[in-house]
Amino acid sequence: MSRPVPRRKREKDAEDDKGQQRRKAIQSAEKVHQSIIDRRNELNADARLLREERDALNEERKNALAGVDKLKAERDALVRKMREHKKRRNEYQSKARSMIEEKRERNKNLNRALPKDVQVLDAEIKSLELKQQTVPMSLSAEKDLIDKIRDKMHQYIEMQKNLVDQESIIEDLDSLNASIDDLFKKADEEHTYVVQYYQDSQTFHEQVVEIYNSVSYLIIEANKKHAEFIEVKKKADAQHQKALEMRSKVLSLKKEDRDERQQARKVIKDQAKAVDKALTDKKELEKVEDKTLEELKKGGKISF
Repeated sequence: MSRPVPRRKREKDAEDDKGQQRRKAIQSAEKVHQSIIDRRNELNADARLLREERDALNEERKNALAGVDKLKAERDALVRKMREHKKRRNEYQSKARSMIEEKRERNKNLNRALPKDVQVLDAEIKSLELKQQTVPMSLSAEKDLIDKIRDKMHQYIEMQKNLVDQESIIEDLDSLNASIDDLFKKADEEHTYVVQYYQDSQTFHEQVVEIYNSVSYLIIEANKKHAEFIEVKKKADAQHQKALEMRSKVLSLKKEDRDERQQARKVIKDQAKAVDKALTDKKELEKVEDKTLEELKKGGKISF
């Protein structure tokens, strides 16, 4: 038959079991806490990488845009020159067109057949004069012929005057044509500059557009990285909050275990004191008993 387990031992074993359970709970909570911290750190590392990639894209965008102002300035300077030459070209062309219109109006008043008409009339006069000199005729017929010659001469003189005026106009028109040609020549020269400066400005403009296109891509990519960074950072912050809560739980469990241990040590200490007191009282009792026995042996009086 087995001997019964003393009460104090049973209590101690029970307390030990509780202590082991508390320590297991603490170890489990610490593992969960550490796993949360590890996950938080992984997310923070991912967030840091995304932030670095985003910042690198923004830096690349900044560097790309650094040269744009210079390119735009050179392009705009060429555009200004192109516009100056275009303005002069348009002015020359406008003057030339005005002269062409003037020439058209003045041409309307010209009789291109007038020189030939003068020659024909001159030949008629000469023919009539020859007839007067060589052909016999009556006085009346000769008088009619002389009147006719006189009329032709008046007509000839008027036509000569008109011819001189027309020749002057033609000379003016020739000069006008020369001026028109000169204006169009100058306009063509200005147009050459316009085309050249336009092509040069387009070269810079295409570079600016190319940079802006690449910058647009960089901005889109940087925004994507930033959105991913924000999302991962939120997850990391959530894990951090969980870690704080789990740490609070771990500290609470440790405090509970510490309090229980302190309470157990206090109980043991109190029990030890009680045992010591009991042992001390027993020794005093034994001394009294020994003294009483001695008194009895001597026949003396016993007093308590």
